[in-house]
Amino acid sequence: MEVFLTTLSIANHSLSGNWTIYPNPTNDITHLSWDDADWEMIYICNNWYELIEVIDVSNKGSIELNSSSYSNGSYFIVPTNKSGVLVESKLMLVIH
Repeated sequence: MEVFLTTLSIANHSLSGNWTIYPNPTNDITHLSWDDADWEMIYICNNWYELIEVIDVSNKGSIELNSSSYSNGSYFIVPTNKSGVLVESKLMLVIH
């Protein structure tokens, strides 16, 4: 599957960007939680915007992301809503 992300944030949209990532930096389990029930997918990308993982988060308000297999570095957490619109990205640091 190929996914092309052209931006890491959006402007002039009324989507909820109220979400949290903890702990950050992390070394294995990271908790993500959000208020917007319209979220559908979360894309995890590395510094080169290569897709690392896709997570279906339909009908959820939180997940535990297991990053223990990720290499040390920075990763972008990029959620989309059910229309495929990017909500807002955040940076996650993985340090083992």
